[in-house]
Amino acid sequence: MRKTARITIEKEGRDKGKVFELTEMPAFQTERWANRLIFAIMNAGVDIPPEMMTGGMAAIASAGPVFMETVMRALSQVPYDVAEPLIDELMTCVQIVPDPSKQIVRALNMDASDIEELSTIYKLKWETIKLHTDFFTDAAS
Repeated sequence: MRKTARITIEKEGRDKGKVFELTEMPAFQTERWANRLIFAIMNAGVDIPPEMMTGGMAAIASAGPVFMETVMRALSQVPYDVAEPLIDELMTCVQIVPDPSKQIVRALNMDASDIEELSTIYKLKWETIKLHTDFFTDAAS
């Protein structure tokens, strides 16, 4: 069973109180995503340690927060048309919980008002990365 997490937006703004459910990508999709990320960064001229090149998401996560920060900075050197699909794919893991008392989730409507604040998008993407890497980070420590 894939991991899930519920995120309630607490920051003041139009999304305050909204609840989202994040679901981990299947293992092979996660591995392909991590490999595409690593190759995109390498193709942008950023040096990646050899163990990162073969370890996929596990290697990225086990390297800890300092490496994750380096990855995010390195991603800024990747051409946007290459980085965009990687970043956007994270949102495929996000659903909205319109009424938390009913425990029903549904797909996000990106063209509607499911998300109204830019900061919410960034928060959900970051939480999705954490969902995929917390297991490895915990194991590494």
